[in-house]
Amino acid sequence: MQLFSAKMKGQELEKIHQKSARSLRIAKGIQLSGLPLSINNEDIEVKGLSQPSSELSGDLFYWTEVDDGIYGFIMIDVFGKGIHTALINMSIRTLMPDLIKRAKDPIFIIEELDKHIRDLFQGVKQENKNHARITAFIAYVNTKDRLIEYVNYGLPSAFLYSPCTNQILNLNEGATPSGPIPELPLKKIVFHYEPGSRFVIYTDGLSKTLIPSAIDRTDNIEREFIENVHLNTHDLLQELLVSRMRHSVINDDICIIAGTLF
Repeated sequence: MQLFSAKMKGQELEKIHQKSARSLRIAKGIQLSGLPLSINNEDIEVKGLSQPSSELSGDLFYWTEVDDGIYGFIMIDVFGKGIHTALINMSIRTLMPDLIKRAKDPIFIIEELDKHIRDLFQGVKQENKNHARITAFIAYVNTKDRLIEYVNYGLPSAFLYSPCTNQILNLNEGATPSGPIPELPLKKIVFHYEPGSRFVIYTDGLSKTLIPSAIDRTDNIEREFIENVHLNTHDLLQELLVSRMRHSVINDDICIIAGTLF
């Protein structure tokens, strides 16, 4: 009877495991279906890559044409790991299409997202409210005037390569650590770009590894971006990801956006 009971418990546990695995696969499929389609036209080309550290991801990105020749970009890293980050991910994803077209201002979007996170955690116990945090990179690209405006809210430096000058621009000027908006003034950066410029934006899963081999790979990413800037965008994304995989096991979600501004 004891053996029979143990066998039945084992079978029940296996059924529970299979149901959980199936639910996670479905949830992952829903997350992936929410990623934006690549853009490739005479003004701009952009592609993205998402590599979760587990079945579900807390990192996400989104882009869309908000007006004739004007494109909005959002990259977000939800603090922490686990199912709660995936729930926050999908909650934010539902806001993006309307918010990015309605706001058309990086600072306003950051403020709205921060308010949304605080509202989500309003009924959560105080000891868990340290998870009520995101980092983000918000940008608008005006391809007619070749103008970029962005806010870096705690993400690693994005990079822009200018082919005419062969220079790399670090998009971390005015970077603001994530935190309560009223205490930390946000700074929007506006500049012109050269035709043919290439860019890469990423979450810190690509640039940082956990202890015992804790390393900030931002300088490596800049170097790898320069070395591979001649590649097409798909291959550039793959090279950046493979380089991270060679370094150590991926222990954090990774999102990367790359492209060309014509």
